[in-house]
Amino acid sequence: MIKILISNMEEIIRNKEFLNLLKVKLSKGKLLFVPSNLKNKKLTEEFGTEIYKLFLKNNLLFVDIEYLYEDFDFKLLNSMNEYSLIFLMGGDTVEQNSFITKINLMKS
Repeated sequence: MIKILISNMEEIIRNKEFLNLLKVKLSKGKLLFVPSNLKNKKLTEEFGTEIYKLFLKNNLLFVDIEYLYEDFDFKLLNSMNEYSLIFLMGGDTVEQNSFITKINLMKS
């Protein structure tokens, strides 16, 4: 698995060389969104949809998209390598970092 932290989608889209690298390394894999708000699924999925539309518009395709909520099946964390991109959605950094630490995501 390649680990890439992306904080500004618009900047990535403008950087054609990096975008092409993402297409080669990540396309046709699975995308996992780590939400900024673990409880507001509706808002998270709205943002996720907008981010995914940017990916699609730039021919960066994924075969599956999932969201890592508090009720996520944590048994799946044993197979985190199956995701080609884990996207940290931003927002409340303290809350998100606490969640990432709690579920041991960094060791996956």
